This record gives sequence, C-alpha cells and structure tokens, in this order.
Amino acid sequence: MGFIGGVIFYGINVVLYAKTLDSMEVSIAYPIVAGSGFAMVTVASCYLFGEPFHLSKWIGLALVLAGITFLAQGG
Repeated sequence: MGFIGGVIFYGINVVLYAKTLDSMEVSIAYPIVAGSGFAMVTVASCYLFGEPFHLSKWIGLALVLAGITFLAQGG
C-alpha cells in the first residue's frame, strides 16, 4: 500500500509542479514544490499508514515549511 501511495503523491507532485511553472520561475518553483511534496508525504504517512510522528518530524516539517515561506516571499 505504501508504494501505491508514494506513486499517487509523486503524480500529484508532478501535476502541481507543471502548473506552478506557468506562474513562477524554476529556481523558486522547484524547491517549493519539492518541499511541499515532502511535507505532504510526511503528514499523509502518519494518517494513512500509522507511521509515528515524533518531535524530530515536527521540527523537520517546520523547517521545510519555513523554507517554503521564505522562498515564496522572495519571488
């Protein structure tokens, strides 16, 4: 089930990236879409697959989201 979920999220990520390139530069769009993909997989794996969501994952997710915020404001 995890493999199929990963493929589905990868497909969603590709579609979002293609749409994002219509309105953003590649140097800003790629890190934002890649970081968003990691964030979505981390949260979904907790809810869908029951993976543990420890403090280290919260910290990592917060850093990814902070990076996405800084990149989005730079564009």
